[in-house]
Amino acid sequence: MAENMLIFTLNGRERYAIAVKHTREIVKYDRLHHLPGASAQVLGLALVRDAYIPIVDTQSILFSNAPRVVGEMAIILDVGEPVGLTVQQVHQVTMLDFASQAELSAKGRFVSAVFHDQDGIIQGINVPEILQVFRQPPKAQAQVPRHAPHH
Repeated sequence: MAENMLIFTLNGRERYAIAVKHTREIVKYDRLHHLPGASAQVLGLALVRDAYIPIVDTQSILFSNAPRVVGEMAIILDVGEPVGLTVQQVHQVTMLDFASQAELSAKGRFVSAVFHDQDGIIQGINVPEILQVFRQPPKAQAQVPRHAPHH
């Protein structure tokens, strides 16, 4: 099954792809507004077409020990409530065929398939898994039991 995929980079050289059907637009944002209590992967809110959209640090989701990267470009996903995934650079839209091109055995939690082309590999992003990570509620802080005052 062939699908239009949006190719982008993180870390300067590694290429990733998201199905175009999951994307709404690519935006540059000027500044982020802090969102207290949000998941650690949420960098903040960006004003995009008169609406505030959470911008997520894609790199910190994919690589647990990666430094936070606050860029200025995001792919806005069209999956219910909009959310932006930070990217370093967007390259192109290309047709990739899962049946004939993908190596499905080389996948992980966040990668649905790996494709090869003349420039190397492209890792297909598993959008539902990425969204699940940052939409998890923050871990509840331990409650310290309060003792009644002694009289």
